[in-house]
Amino acid sequence: MKSEQFKIRPFKGIWYLVSLFQILLSFIFYRLSLFVDKQKLMMHIYIFTIVFYILYKAYLICLSKTYETTIFEELPFAMCQMTLFCCHLGVCFCSKPLMGFAFFMGLISAVMAYAMPVDGFYDISIFSFEAIGFYGYHGLLMINCLDLLTFGFYWPEPSDIPGIILVMAIVLVIAHLINFIIRKTTGINANYCFTCGDKGNPILALCHKYINIDLIYLLPLMAVFILIAAFAIFIMNLF
Repeated sequence: MKSEQFKIRPFKGIWYLVSLFQILLSFIFYRLSLFVDKQKLMMHIYIFTIVFYILYKAYLICLSKTYETTIFEELPFAMCQMTLFCCHLGVCFCSKPLMGFAFFMGLISAVMAYAMPVDGFYDISIFSFEAIGFYGYHGLLMINCLDLLTFGFYWPEPSDIPGIILVMAIVLVIAHLINFIIRKTTGINANYCFTCGDKGNPILALCHKYINIDLIYLLPLMAVFILIAAFAIFIMNLF
């Protein structure tokens, strides 16, 4: 019974404390950015995130006893890693399409990961390396993408929407090609950006049930993502 108290489940008990800590950490970085060089601070956060990600994935591949995976399934081509890459590439090249995509997709992906964790990360001990890695990494992703706005690198505008759609389409096509190559050459069912199936996510599973075509089944979710981004841009530019 005691160990049950420390299991993390979406919208129950300790999950709220983890989410609250995430919000508090975001605020701390925002306050810190007022007194230091924003670009250097963001780069330090990015480097820490990359190191954290490498350690987290190395543990899953080599040491985890509850999560079975291979190196071909944990390469940095998932939506969260692609978003993180776009986030900092956008800052380096002052690219609004990249930053716009990273800002909205990063926040939505991180929130979805917290609210609907994929198979293997639901109902596990908060003290397990799997939980620390999963929730820690997605929390850091949220901070990286939120910093685009709070550090003053990016402000969404209606003209950003076509560029965001283009970046999203390119990311999904690249991920699908990588999935195809890995599946054909190794026989391993790689599923980066979920282009080849739902991987236990209930919303993705619902779309896949009615549109049983790889990659194409994501179109309704892409439309929802664009609507959310467009609505947020409209609200943010009202004031």
